[in-house]
Amino acid sequence: MKELNTEAAYGAVMEVSTGNLLAVSSWGQTQDSVCKVSNAMFLDLRDPGSVFQTVSYAALLETGSITSDSVVDTGNTMENPSVYNFHGKEIRDDHPVGKVTAEEALVQSSNIATVRLVAAAFEENPQSYLDAISKLGWNETPLMVHEGDTLCSPRIRVFKDNTWSKVSLGQISYGYEMRTTPMHTLMFFNSIANNGIRPGVGRICSENTADMVKNALEGVVDHGTACTHWSENGDILREGAKSRKISIAGKTGTAQIYANGSYAGNGHYVTFVGFFPADQPRYTCLVTLKAVPGGNFGRPGGGYMAGPVVRSLAESIIDK
Repeated sequence: MKELNTEAAYGAVMEVSTGNLLAVSSWGQTQDSVCKVSNAMFLDLRDPGSVFQTVSYAALLETGSITSDSVVDTGNTMENPSVYNFHGKEIRDDHPVGKVTAEEALVQSSNIATVRLVAAAFEENPQSYLDAISKLGWNETPLMVHEGDTLCSPRIRVFKDNTWSKVSLGQISYGYEMRTTPMHTLMFFNSIANNGIRPGVGRICSENTADMVKNALEGVVDHGTACTHWSENGDILREGAKSRKISIAGKTGTAQIYANGSYAGNGHYVTFVGFFPADQPRYTCLVTLKAVPGGNFGRPGGGYMAGPVVRSLAESIIDK
């Protein structure tokens, strides 16, 4: 947080097999002052952003709408960069991915691919998409208290209410038009790490779906948006969540901050959430940085900003 000069940093570590919280932390800074702040993991209701692509991918797999190797054409290539117009809303990707499999779309965090896949499967019946999310346990809010703070319930979208529009399905598919806590994100990823079972609740998806999601999340770290790049002499050229000491799987997220009635100019929440060791998960970890204008970073991104924190935590935890 201090190095990048972000406004806040928070996160948590959960034990995969039990769902027990092992650590929760929330910090903020103004100028040179750093102090503990309110428990953002439990209390902050906000758009989760592109980490939610993972939920959409799981919903598509679980309903049989796609397989991991289903192909989607984003129409956005290096030679011809473009946006996808979804009912008048321009959907953008951070980088062109062209024509890819559904798994690789998640690996590369493609908003365009996610919207196109979800729209193809659910646009005729958006309620079926909301039902699929609910069956994955996303809406579940267990009684969870930490230092006097009770976990807030998410604000769930309702199909055809007075705020629903033609673009809502697409927006929700990659983590907007909703309000949820980071703890809900952590619990979902922990369930995936636990072979599709939420500890104390039960199965949220088939083991086959969980395996396919885990494969994609390993790809995110191995060669996708959370990959670390090293030079031949071992120096880090590009920060990420990939470690040479332990296998990590997870997802990046960069969500615009909504404030004062607008998303413009408020900065971003950058997140990495994942589990380790990837082949036999023991711990799930989420870290978010609140990156506002004026920080010591260029283009904000969950992979290179939050990813290295999770990598460092994973290495230190396993070393113990």
